[in-house]
Amino acid sequence: MRAALLLLPTLLVAQSAPPNLAFEKGTPGDPPPGWHVPQVLQALGYSAEFRREGCRSAAGCAVLLAPSAPPPDTFGNLMQSFDAAPFRGQTVRLRAWVKLQPAALPDHAAAGHAQMWLRVDLPNQQMGFFDNMGDRPISSPEWKSYEVTGEVSTNAESIHIGVMSFGAGPVWIDSPAFDIVPDTTSGPEVNAVRSALQKLYARIDSAYAQSDLDAVASLALPDAQTRFSWGQSGYLCRRRCSRSWRKWKKVRSTLRDRP
Repeated sequence: MRAALLLLPTLLVAQSAPPNLAFEKGTPGDPPPGWHVPQVLQALGYSAEFRREGCRSAAGCAVLLAPSAPPPDTFGNLMQSFDAAPFRGQTVRLRAWVKLQPAALPDHAAAGHAQMWLRVDLPNQQMGFFDNMGDRPISSPEWKSYEVTGEVSTNAESIHIGVMSFGAGPVWIDSPAFDIVPDTTSGPEVNAVRSALQKLYARIDSAYAQSDLDAVASLALPDAQTRFSWGQSGYLCRRRCSRSWRKWKKVRSTLRDRP
């Protein structure tokens, strides 16, 4: 039963963008617009309501409700689906504040929990990225922020997001957000740092090729000091310089492999 319910989102028509993502709109007591509980789960007694009281934010929140005695191997699911085209080839992130309201259960009953989920569907009913937080369920009665991050394939067709409830405890959801994770490997600032490093590597390589220990030390080991004299002090200096030189050769072999 549970495996079949996980496939329900594939039967829904994806919208062009996630509507009412953060519960900005809604009438208290009614299902939050843009979100839905699948009909097969509604028939089992699961529902969702928009709320303005008890929320973490001032805008509003949603509560996923379960029947007092949930049928075995079932779970609640508040979800929505939308077109994957604007997110193809990107890393995306689903975030939300979630808490589990404890329910009055018999002593022998297992404690409930919640799970946030994100799934990407591909052509021909194939599944791309999928994470339902099965290895990190939500059980805290306090508001906490959770997130799921994943890749959207270049041929992705639709994206499905939601929150599931397991057990009889109501699950509160506030401030959901869905965005593209910024690319930290490119951009003006990253390019400027990369250019500065490349110039530094070139100067170090030039000093290394000329066996100019002073120049190498000033560039790669700015705290190193080179001083030559006779006697014991000169012996100690040669030992220190030799260690610095060996250290630089090791550092240089690593730097040369970097972009």
